[in-house]
Amino acid sequence: MVLKKIFVFCLFAMGIQVTVFAGSANSASIKKANENGVNDKLFDLFRTANRMSKTSKNLVLSPYSILTATAMLERGTDGESKKQLDKAFGIDKLPKEYFSQYLNDRNFKAILKIANGIWINNRFRIAKSYQNILKNEFYSYATNVDFQKNPANTARKINSFVSRHTNGFIRNVVDSDDILRAAIFLLNTVYFNGEWDVPFDGNLTQRDIFYPNEKRKIKVNMMTNINKLLFFRAKTVSGVELLYKGGRFSMLVLLPNKQGNAELNKVIENLSQKNISMWIKSLKGKKLKFIMPKSKIHFRANLNNIFKKLGVTDVFSPSRADFSKAMAEEESSSAFVSRILHETIVTVDELATIAVSMTYDECDFGEEPPPPPSELTFVINRPYLFIIRDRVTENILFIGKITNP
Repeated sequence: MVLKKIFVFCLFAMGIQVTVFAGSANSASIKKANENGVNDKLFDLFRTANRMSKTSKNLVLSPYSILTATAMLERGTDGESKKQLDKAFGIDKLPKEYFSQYLNDRNFKAILKIANGIWINNRFRIAKSYQNILKNEFYSYATNVDFQKNPANTARKINSFVSRHTNGFIRNVVDSDDILRAAIFLLNTVYFNGEWDVPFDGNLTQRDIFYPNEKRKIKVNMMTNINKLLFFRAKTVSGVELLYKGGRFSMLVLLPNKQGNAELNKVIENLSQKNISMWIKSLKGKKLKFIMPKSKIHFRANLNNIFKKLGVTDVFSPSRADFSKAMAEEESSSAFVSRILHETIVTVDELATIAVSMTYDECDFGEEPPPPPSELTFVINRPYLFIIRDRVTENILFIGKITNP
């Protein structure tokens, strides 16, 4: 029996409390890369996922997690495989510190947990140079395991790693069958739990109407925050930026000024770093009555076809994939990616946001809908977007379209 060398590609993400620290030269170079095209490629990833999904469904991704794990993969490729990954994600334009920025700065008080893991079938030889890159750039240490001898035990170890680094939110990622057909598992986990700088008043939370689309209405728990908040109103969209403690991270909540999922999809089609920067610059502190749903969103999807739509095709092909930088010379000819799975959990309540993401490879209206929000009251009672971002580097940790909280 000929064993194929399959890369199983995993990413995970969640939430935590945040402490700000001063920007550095590294932060400046990361911000420059994000503003000069990398974030636009990540918005294109989200846009492509939205086009390919059912438009009435929730969609939540962790671009930072996806980009990190994709870069771990890219470091082992060469030729057309590498070119396709670089073109789709701009990995070759990123400074090396992009992938270690949250790993080696102790100013974070166990706030943003990021971990990278690699499990290698000891029947295959991985290039020493590739292991060194993963160690030095991603702080990831390869673990050699006999996948065939005890696949159930190996699956337990990998699932334990994921559970531990996502605080138990994501657990059963792989099983024995996944282990038996794989050569390498690449995993990235991100755990984010941000406490609001200005919390919502839990005494004001009440059941109220949310309109998933033009023909339905449902009752959900709606939270209220009456404070001076950062607000903007543009021609097609309005938004609020909610800061997390420390001020380094924030959630940007975006609502189309016109009702309907089609209007929300128009906003997604026009997402760009230029527009985000313009909206951020137009934010003004206003005494606002802000109302939004309390929510817990769980999203899981296979990203293979999305990657292919972005032009990344060769890494999935046993005959075209070039992993010559990852595998020992005699092993590289049959290595390829079997699947890329992404799983995200985002919980928003009165006190905090907890967001977890994993990517793993291998009722008619009885009345007219409410008018667009005024500058004094801003109500999120229909499908909206959110972006959790690093305000220093412009890193996009999470982005989501919520149609049913």
